[in-house]
Amino acid sequence: MKKRFTIQSTITVLFIFIGVSSSLSQSLYNDFIHYSTRNGLSQNDVRSIYQDSYGYIWIGTHDGLNRFDGYDFKTFNTDIYGGNSISSNLISDITEDSRGNIWLGTDDNGISMYNREKGLFHIINNDDNIREKRLSSNRIGKILIDQNGTIWAGSDEGLNKITYDYDQDTYLVSNFYHEEAQPESISQNFITSLFEDRLGNIWIGTKQGLNRYVSNKQGQDLFFKHLSDHGITDVQETEKGLLVCAGQLYFMSYESFYNGAPEFKRISNDYMSRVESDNQGNIWALLKQGMKVYQFDGDSALNPMKQFRHYWANNKSISSDYTTEIMKDNTGIIWIGTNGSGLNKYNPKRKNFKHFSTNENLGSLSHNKIRSIYEDNNDNLWIGTEGGGINFLNSTTPKQYADGFVNYKNNNMNNVPTSIYAIGGISNSNQDFILAGGGFPKNLNSFIVNGKSLPVSVDNVSGIIGSGFYIFTDKDQQVWVASYNGGLYRFLLNERGNLIEDTVFKHDPHVKGSLSSNIVRSINQDLKGNLWIGTDKGLNKLTYDQVQSKSAQFIVYKHDQNDPYSLSFNYVLPIMVTEDNQVWVGTLGGGLNKVIQGDKPDNDQFLSYTTKDGLPNNVIKALLEGDDGSIWLSSNKGITHFSPDKLEFKNYSINDGLQDLEFSELAAYKRKDGEMIFGGVNGFNAFYPQNITRDSTQITVRLDNLQILNKEVAIGDSVNQRVLLKKNINDLEKLYLKHNENSFSVSFAALHYAAPDQNAYAYKLEGFDNNWIKTTASNRVAKYTNLSPGDYTLLVKGSNNDGFWSSEPIKLPLTILRPFWKTPWAIATYVLLVLAGLWFFRKFTLISITSKNELVLEHMEREKHEEVNQMKLKFFTNISHEFRTPLTLIIGFIERLKNHSGSLSEEERQKYYQNVGRNSKVLLNLINQLLGFRKLEQGKMKLKASYNDLTNYVQLLGENFYELANQKNITFNVNYDHVIETWFDHEILERVIFNLLSNAFKYTPAGGKIDVHLVLNGEYVDIIVEDNGEGIPESMHDQVFERFAPNMSKRKTGSGIGLSFVQSLIHLHHGEITFDRQRDTGTLFCVSLPMDKEVYTKDELVDGGNTSMEIHTETDWLIPTSNPRQIPATSEPKDKTLLLIEDNKDILYFLEENFKHEFNILMAEEGEKAYDLCINNNIDLVISDIMMDGLNGLDFCIKLKQDERVNHIPVILLTAKGDSEDKIKGYEVGADAYIAKPFNLKELETRIHAILDSRQAVIGKFKSNKSISPSEVGMTSIDEKFLNRVMVYIEENLSSSEFTVEMLARECGLSQLHLNKKLKALVGDTANSFIRNIRIQRAAQLLKRNMYSISEIMYEVGFNDAKYFRDCFKKEYQMTPSEYQKQHTEEGNEEKAPS
Repeated sequence: MKKRFTIQSTITVLFIFIGVSSSLSQSLYNDFIHYSTRNGLSQNDVRSIYQDSYGYIWIGTHDGLNRFDGYDFKTFNTDIYGGNSISSNLISDITEDSRGNIWLGTDDNGISMYNREKGLFHIINNDDNIREKRLSSNRIGKILIDQNGTIWAGSDEGLNKITYDYDQDTYLVSNFYHEEAQPESISQNFITSLFEDRLGNIWIGTKQGLNRYVSNKQGQDLFFKHLSDHGITDVQETEKGLLVCAGQLYFMSYESFYNGAPEFKRISNDYMSRVESDNQGNIWALLKQGMKVYQFDGDSALNPMKQFRHYWANNKSISSDYTTEIMKDNTGIIWIGTNGSGLNKYNPKRKNFKHFSTNENLGSLSHNKIRSIYEDNNDNLWIGTEGGGINFLNSTTPKQYADGFVNYKNNNMNNVPTSIYAIGGISNSNQDFILAGGGFPKNLNSFIVNGKSLPVSVDNVSGIIGSGFYIFTDKDQQVWVASYNGGLYRFLLNERGNLIEDTVFKHDPHVKGSLSSNIVRSINQDLKGNLWIGTDKGLNKLTYDQVQSKSAQFIVYKHDQNDPYSLSFNYVLPIMVTEDNQVWVGTLGGGLNKVIQGDKPDNDQFLSYTTKDGLPNNVIKALLEGDDGSIWLSSNKGITHFSPDKLEFKNYSINDGLQDLEFSELAAYKRKDGEMIFGGVNGFNAFYPQNITRDSTQITVRLDNLQILNKEVAIGDSVNQRVLLKKNINDLEKLYLKHNENSFSVSFAALHYAAPDQNAYAYKLEGFDNNWIKTTASNRVAKYTNLSPGDYTLLVKGSNNDGFWSSEPIKLPLTILRPFWKTPWAIATYVLLVLAGLWFFRKFTLISITSKNELVLEHMEREKHEEVNQMKLKFFTNISHEFRTPLTLIIGFIERLKNHSGSLSEEERQKYYQNVGRNSKVLLNLINQLLGFRKLEQGKMKLKASYNDLTNYVQLLGENFYELANQKNITFNVNYDHVIETWFDHEILERVIFNLLSNAFKYTPAGGKIDVHLVLNGEYVDIIVEDNGEGIPESMHDQVFERFAPNMSKRKTGSGIGLSFVQSLIHLHHGEITFDRQRDTGTLFCVSLPMDKEVYTKDELVDGGNTSMEIHTETDWLIPTSNPRQIPATSEPKDKTLLLIEDNKDILYFLEENFKHEFNILMAEEGEKAYDLCINNNIDLVISDIMMDGLNGLDFCIKLKQDERVNHIPVILLTAKGDSEDKIKGYEVGADAYIAKPFNLKELETRIHAILDSRQAVIGKFKSNKSISPSEVGMTSIDEKFLNRVMVYIEENLSSSEFTVEMLARECGLSQLHLNKKLKALVGDTANSFIRNIRIQRAAQLLKRNMYSISEIMYEVGFNDAKYFRDCFKKEYQMTPSEYQKQHTEEGNEEKAPS
């Protein structure tokens, strides 16, 4: 009974073990990541692999040592030039001591110890002369450091025990050899493995057996032998015992060891060279070919789970079958070295995304590009590919994805299209059918499914236009087929099992409510029965009442840039309906959309999620709902898990086991057992969402490369004449940098190797940064520039690919030292020097503060005096210009009276006299103003205030301006409410009121209004002068009362002292004058005079009875002389026209009077009007003033000369400014002459005739000799360029009879009218005549050569009418073309005849 129980129990345990093994083996599949020389590995023969206490992976090869941080390989090689380096490039084994030093065994030069803190190598070999320091051999195959810090080194000629004194940097070596006479000696000299178990036993493997080292109480070294007939290749341990590779795998339990009879049991017959135990207790063994994983029960049962072999077609298989080394790192990742194929990484804890693709098995996928996935009612799996047809997996082998498919490779399915884009199913009471949408030879295919047997292809469905891209069966058993460019098809399954086409829905732009596009990509139905259809031009919705209609009305949703709740992108791919009837829509570029269903069928809204929210990519390929309501989606950047309730995205990539980053459109399916399948471009991934767990392994961050001013600094390097890094940067207590080393960078790495490219980082420089700076694996560097002196701490932390951050950041304290001139001692020295300097300055200065101030004041006074002088100089320059205009008129009219007295009528003489008188008074007023100003400046003007009627006096002053107001049509009034008597100086007030009113009349246009108001204002009386004229520009407000203000002197007329003079007079009167700055139009000045007698001194008061109130100032000169244009009725139009531009009407009248008998006269008062007259009239010459309102004379000249229509018109500038600088400026803008006022009329007439005669001479030359060039007749450069361009264009089109004046005008950029005017002025011909004359001239030249007939010449020069040609030629040369040719032929013959 006991025996039966034992057998049954054993069988039960065995079955459980086999079941567990089978389950575990399913999680093991090819998912290796390879590293080779392409990735930076120094050489592809991997001899040894080791992970140190810092977390770095060290790899020994046949070409040096490599240190790997998950991103980069740092290589250590022998320095052939003798520098400190590794002793040999042939690395056989690697280990680490308790101080972090790396010990290396080499094949040909003993041991190298890398002092990580100092960055230096120390060498121990067989070449030392001291016996106690000599190794048994330089070929060290294995190296071990035990718990006591003793170094054990196995060679091909014995065992070495090294005791190293780190403080004195010395060591002693003990050698152990096999001695036949000593049974306790080591069993053989060729050491193949070294291992220390958890009990502290040292196990030494040799080519002849296993040895356990014991040192007894007497100090004897003893070796106990086991497995003496076997060659030992590796020793490892599990929790329960020791694993020994001795050809096969042996196990010694610690229990047997404790019992004093260690027993080595063979637990496998497979040849194994290396073994490693993973975190799940599985045994990973290197075989002769490849690697195998075993499930170990901890005692004797070793069950094979999975063998890994290299397969050339699978880039995720192990890189080679010739494996050499295996190691498990501190996170459980398995690292495998190969001979010639580099390093492999395998993560048993990787995300459980199983990857299946085409492999060597006959039943593998037929093609790697997956386009559709479907599970039928019988649990059979269907997978459509693009290039490999359809794959069928029977439900009897539901998970046999690697080799269980039926396809064209292992079954006769050649009649199925090679590309299957969609798979769907439908059933009737008798049969299940599978529909497959594809391409050639048939767009829609059908299969019969008979339970679990193989499907049979049938022909029970009609074809469709375009490939079938999606197949969907609604709840009413209607089959909907999405066609690419063929619209939407609806089929019905009849009782015979045939699919009958019911309706085809297509896009019709002329029909409202039609399908939005004929490219249909996806279909789904929500729980309310509404059908959702995705197209390339929006999302379509069919309400349930329309689903069976033959004329269904589609509701279309599209992207609206102005509506944030519209569909995010028009190209719709997957549509998913969740268990709670939420509709989700994926787009081809706009991310993921959630449909927010409205209260009406056609007012749904959309909430979108994009890369800004956490998606890795905005192209959503497929959507599946998890059992927990979360969403799994594929894109062009992997698979994403989205939790809508938490709004959290978790993205997975190739490092997590995905087939590729790119997945296929709509290729996803959730099987009935909850397994999800996503297809892509390299096969498919299958997984259970609940098995995708997050890795919470603690992460270690290490600092790596330090750069100062972009130059790398290694341990021991000299920087600015000192060693900056005396030890490894991770071990530094503090980093000290000089002030000129304040720009640095530090790189770092998180030594977590599961998915290093998805590790994240954050760093912060305490003392500089307020917040953490986040960065990615591709930018693992903290860089700072131009830091100020002070203390800082660099903090760096990292997270793994699942977002678990390191618990404590790594720290690097650093100090930026102050420059010596900013140290406390230097600052104290500066303070002392400054204090001493102040003391010496106070004691020995030669110039007192008072003297200095006097010098400064004197300098400022001198500058002020110079400034006033300059302003006065400008003022007198301006006033002299003001004199020139009236002087010009006085002299001009007097000369005309003197020279033309006999020819002038009495009326004309009187007008001339009036002009002379008026301008004489203008001159007198200017002189009086200057004298008053001078008198006031010298303090000679005295105030003489008397008590009188102010209102009456102002009224009398105003009466002088009534005639001027009438002449200018200005409304003028003096207003007051009652009589005001007060103290005032009538002479000063006369000057003030006259100045203010003359300015008001000067700047108020016709039809304007001027008012004078007298108002009592407390102890003052206000005299307000107000107008609605042009006002004072805001830019001049601050200079209104300044003397010699340059801007004020630039107004229409005036010297720039008027208002300043007025203000000085008012101040003399103890009053104030202000003006309203807030007015938009017009001007308001307010003069406030004190009424209190006590304000004035006794000397300033006079008796009113003895004061004459006579008005001395005349205003008649302000009234413009009436100079109407009087051209006699018998006057005939003249040949030439002058344009006169002058804003002074007297000058304009004077010029007109002088030239009206000789020229047609046009006049303008400013440049813009004159420019329009030039454009619209034939002007022969312009005479223009320079200083005018609006467009002044210089600007007018510039504008005229830049316009090709009128730039030929000569211009004479008349101006009161006659210095050389002004003349140069006038000639620079294109003036033909510059005459200063007052000018001599005879000089002006002479200049006019000289310019016009010169133009006429040019015309004469052109008329007499058509072959002359423009430069030969003395034209201006502007006219010469224009004529050259005209003549070149005529020459280019000479032979064309179709060439017209219109074409020439278009080429010149002118109208025909302006072209004719311009040519008439320049050459005396119209354009048509000018073209014809050039044609005739060219004909004459050709006739002289006598090389062509007259007809040929006629056509050559653009004539096609012989008679017209002959008439034109005869008119020009007074003979016919034939006579001209004959004459010149005879002349040529006479010249050739001998004398």
